[in-house]
Amino acid sequence: WVLVPAENPQSLDIRASCETFKRTIVYTKENGKVLNGVSYGIDAVFTPPRFRKQGFMKIFFSLLNDKLKEISDFKLD
Repeated sequence: WVLVPAENPQSLDIRASCETFKRTIVYTKENGKVLNGVSYGIDAVFTPPRFRKQGFMKIFFSLLNDKLKEISDFKLD
């Protein structure tokens, strides 16, 4: 995943980036019921030095969170 300027989505001027890994999980509800689900691991988070301390990672993770919710087939009961 990469964050690039909204006005130029084809840009290689990357503001932030990361990798995600989708994993199958098993979890237990409060009532003891065991269910299967999906989890995402986030790795290799990077912001080029010239873009650090400008809030790009906050924007990036907010957008990433929204996108992962959108594409995930996992819903809490």
